[in-house]
Amino acid sequence: MNSPHPALVRLAAVVVVAHVAVFAGHLVVVARIPPGLPPPTVLVLATAVNIAALLGLILLWRSRFGAAGAVILVSMVVMLAIGVVAHFAGSGPESVFGVPASDWALWFRVTAVALIVLEVIGCWIGIQALLARGRGQGSRAADQHAVTPARGVRP
Repeated sequence: MNSPHPALVRLAAVVVVAHVAVFAGHLVVVARIPPGLPPPTVLVLATAVNIAALLGLILLWRSRFGAAGAVILVSMVVMLAIGVVAHFAGSGPESVFGVPASDWALWFRVTAVALIVLEVIGCWIGIQALLARGRGQGSRAADQHAVTPARGVRP
């Protein structure tokens, strides 16, 4: 990795991988408490968005800051919206405030909050990557197409 922002890449790796792990744990917990897992469409969307975040991480590692920032930001915003609507905005059994009492209720709340925190940090990472791209950093295409003065011409 020859990135101009190694700390951002490392933070992104920790956040994206942690998010995938916490998301998997959250699904295990959700399956054990009523009403159970959400419809398959939601599961497919959430899984696809997690895969997109991993793709964004790969792009970031390859110093493709513009594409990485967009992919990470969009995936984290989608997951944040799903999580807020499903677990914080409502008052039903899928809400952290209305989850039925069980051995898994605390873990449900912990994983829901952890996901929100990771998603907010992930949004910040996406924005930072986009800003790095806006400053002209991390664009291999720009480096390849840079105009250089002709031989014998002073810049």
